[in-house]
Amino acid sequence: MVTFSTASLAQEYEEMLRQSAESFLYAKVATQKGTLNMRAEPSDNAKVLEKLPRGSIIQVIENMEEWTHVLYKNRSGYVKNSFLEALNDLPYTPITKESDGSAIIGFKRTIYKLGYLKSEEINQRFDKPMEKALTKLQLMNDVPLTPGLVTPELQALIEWGKVVKCKSGFLDTQVDPDTGLTVSIFCWDSGEILFEEDSSVKINVTFCAKAAGGQPPYSITVVKSLGKISGGDEVTSPFSFIWSENFGDLYLYATVVDASGNTVTACTPFRYTMPARWNED
Repeated sequence: MVTFSTASLAQEYEEMLRQSAESFLYAKVATQKGTLNMRAEPSDNAKVLEKLPRGSIIQVIENMEEWTHVLYKNRSGYVKNSFLEALNDLPYTPITKESDGSAIIGFKRTIYKLGYLKSEEINQRFDKPMEKALTKLQLMNDVPLTPGLVTPELQALIEWGKVVKCKSGFLDTQVDPDTGLTVSIFCWDSGEILFEEDSSVKINVTFCAKAAGGQPPYSITVVKSLGKISGGDEVTSPFSFIWSENFGDLYLYATVVDASGNTVTACTPFRYTMPARWNED
């Protein structure tokens, strides 16, 4: 059985910071011009780890008398308090279909650089390509599904350099008409055929499954089947399997269970066309 927590990665960071920060969770680099040195120790003589651009948003771990212990792009270090502006909330505005076109196109340009959109899909509309890109972004970076909504937490993770670049693969989404629950699976191969013999290949597959809506938290069990729409084995991610033309396509079945152990949604099969060179969405 594979279990995916719908707890937000951003929320986990936020909870950690709530427990350790003395007065605020975030800070903005407020130099008059130029960059701010992030040092290995709270000392003017300590090694410079990063040069933080003016206006950067950073996470606060601990406030001290002259220095603040911070996180920036997966590195921790120390910066002078006098060059920080304290923030109690993330300074990002949620992006929805009703948002200003400039906010939408700015976000699209950002995720285009990470491979989640094509250049011809950059415009001022919260359209199908953006919805699809947003779902991939959330799945690949283990943050909650929020259909039609770019959260401030996700925007922060992008700025902090905590998101991975997009991989080619297949995205499937289902909406349960009875519960309204949305279930999405993004499935991609490793880009590596582990061995090939007698027209059979062994393939390494990675996937992520999440649910949105209803009353979380949820856990999701996933079953793999080749060439048939019943039976199969429960799998974790990543998994490997041997495929040949006789086996047909890969099917993944997702079952969503709530915190009480009750089945909320049993999805129809998510079908992935074989062989495994998945270059199209």
